[in-house]
Amino acid sequence: MKKNLVFIFFVAQAFSMVAQTIDSEQSTITFLVSNFRVRTVEGIISDMKGTAQFDTDNLEASRFDVSLPVATINTENDKRDTHLKSEDFFEVDTYPTISFISKEISKTPKGLFVSGDLTIKDVTKGVEIPFTESKEGNLQILEGSISIKRRDYNVGEGTSNFMVGNEIRVKIRCVVSGV
Repeated sequence: MKKNLVFIFFVAQAFSMVAQTIDSEQSTITFLVSNFRVRTVEGIISDMKGTAQFDTDNLEASRFDVSLPVATINTENDKRDTHLKSEDFFEVDTYPTISFISKEISKTPKGLFVSGDLTIKDVTKGVEIPFTESKEGNLQILEGSISIKRRDYNVGEGTSNFMVGNEIRVKIRCVVSGV
């Protein structure tokens, strides 16, 4: 009897952590970067894909494996967007995606945090992203923000920090269904 209860417990846990579907239309990465230190340019990278398994009651089994096609970058300026996709910045033909794979999700008195590997172009770096979780019907909304340095990822190496700021503020909105 005891073995049956243990088996049922493990089966129930496995089914409760089925990968949730990312809603690509509602999930976006918004970024802000200074331009000539006078104004701020805002852009979006959309069409987020991958898997999300997040359960506040089972953080050890929670995981994120997400990618974004850089070709979807949109700053509402076609000329700038084409330049960002070129060899001068993201080299979309060679490096078509930005990806994040979580290593650990934790909860502290300050809130939820996910640490993992962020890969942009040919560079992978460990990052920690604070985030919040909320629910709307059968949707789970995960939102976070982080600042990264574009030169750490070989983005726009030949462009001065005056023309395009080195620090990029990134806002993440990942909406998953099947909650």
